[in-house]
Amino acid sequence: YIADQVAALVRGRCSGAMLNFGGNVYAVGTKPDGSAYRVGVQDPDDPNNSSPIGVVSVIDRSVVTSGIYERGFTIDGVRYHHILSPWTGLPSDSDLASATIIAESSMDADALATACILLGSEKALQLTQENGYPALMILRDGTVMMNDLMKQWGYTSLR
Repeated sequence: YIADQVAALVRGRCSGAMLNFGGNVYAVGTKPDGSAYRVGVQDPDDPNNSSPIGVVSVIDRSVVTSGIYERGFTIDGVRYHHILSPWTGLPSDSDLASATIIAESSMDADALATACILLGSEKALQLTQENGYPALMILRDGTVMMNDLMKQWGYTSLR
C-alpha cells in the first residue's frame, strides 16, 4: 500500500524514479535516457545478496518478491520462516523458495507473491498466467521457472 501511495506522489513530479521498499520495488516512469529500470531478482541461496540471479526491465510497474529465505531460522535441517500456511498454521512447505510478480499495483503483487509461496510452483504459475501477472518462481532446489508473461517482459538470467 505504501509503495503504491509513494509512487502516486512521485508520478508527475519527475520523469522517473526507482522506489525501493525491500522486497517491493516500484519503477515510476523511465530513467533519464528514456530506458526502462532494471530490477534485480535475489538468489535465495545467496545470503549476502551479492549477485542477483536475474533482472527484469520495467516502466511504471512494481516488482515484488516474497521468499522464505530472509525472515526465519533453521533447526535440525528444517526451515522455519514467516510465510504461514492458513491451513496448518505452520510455515509453508511448498516447493518454492521465492516468487516474483510484476504488476501495476505493488499491493496486488505483494499479496499474489505470498499466495504463490503457499500454492507451490504448478498452481502459482497457472494462477499468475491466467490472471495476467508476469511471474518468476525459484524452487527450493534452485530451479528457476517463469510464466510466458515474464518471458515477454524480458527477464534476463545472470546465472
